[in-house]
Amino acid sequence: MQFLLYQAEGVTKLIMNTDNIKRINPIDAVLPIVAQAVAEWKATNSEEKIKKKVKDLLDSKAEEVTLKLLGFNNSWGKWELDHCNGRSGESAAGDFIQQVQQTAIKEWLSEVAMPTLDEKMKKSILKGVNAEVKRSISYQIQQLATNQANALMNKLLSDICVSDHVDNYLRTMKLIEGDNES
Repeated sequence: MQFLLYQAEGVTKLIMNTDNIKRINPIDAVLPIVAQAVAEWKATNSEEKIKKKVKDLLDSKAEEVTLKLLGFNNSWGKWELDHCNGRSGESAAGDFIQQVQQTAIKEWLSEVAMPTLDEKMKKSILKGVNAEVKRSISYQIQQLATNQANALMNKLLSDICVSDHVDNYLRTMKLIEGDNES
């Protein structure tokens, strides 16, 4: 290693000559450590051990996975219907369980007597649907009328403003022309 004296603006400094120093990339220093850690992990975690861990984990979480695939969520400490169903609980294991469940659910539904709607229930449902359609149409008409009224008001205000500017301009021109004639 070589040191040099450096003098500038009346100050003398001792600096190290770095021309002959080999620069080391920090990643090159870390790579052997990472490689060793991976090798040690592989040595202690065989394929069989990993398979057993996965199976044990799946066995311990089978009820939770099943309930999530059925559309339930346990975010508040009790199982409830998941309003975001389809965004969670999907996995390779879940896909398999879901296929099995679909078959079981189809079999169950074929055995369950489906309720029939009597005339009173049909009328009630139809009345609710009609009321919702009328409410929706009324709301849409109100929105369209409001938008149209706003557009007309904006045009009217724009016309009035332009008219005032023109009137002011003409009055100014008359004043200027009147001053020139005198």
